[in-house]
Amino acid sequence: MSTQVQIRRGTTAEHSTFTGAEGELTVDTTLDTVVVHDGSTAGGNPLVTPSASQTLTNKTIGDLTETVYTITDGASVDLDPANGPIQTWTLGANRTATATNFAAGESMMVMVADGTAYTLTWPTMTWVGDSAPTLATSGYSVIELWKVGSTLYGAHVGDVA
Repeated sequence: MSTQVQIRRGTTAEHSTFTGAEGELTVDTTLDTVVVHDGSTAGGNPLVTPSASQTLTNKTIGDLTETVYTITDGASVDLDPANGPIQTWTLGANRTATATNFAAGESMMVMVADGTAYTLTWPTMTWVGDSAPTLATSGYSVIELWKVGSTLYGAHVGDVA
């Protein structure tokens, strides 16, 4: 099957086609848009849409589903927002958390199941209320984490059964 690649610079479109089961396309980032069509109809059905920034004026975002990620328990766990905005962690013993992959502007919620009153040592951060929360011994303790500049913040949202 032939795939059409449409590259736009302003209102001028340049077209080319390529074939193959898999491939890569490298595009100069100064271009306005890149649209890849499947070639099944005139103009094709979009296979890839631009991932560049969009201005959200009078636009609708539908079917937004946040990923729920289950953290694999271990002696030291790196909390990483890239794994999803909602994460669950069931402690198997006393644990230490790190946050080496947090960038400024990122956030995540972690739901920690303690069960038998294990201790969780948090990375260096500023806590709302000045101290890390005491984890619930059953159900989940819900913790929101976010980074502003170089400071990681944490807040205990509450506990749920």
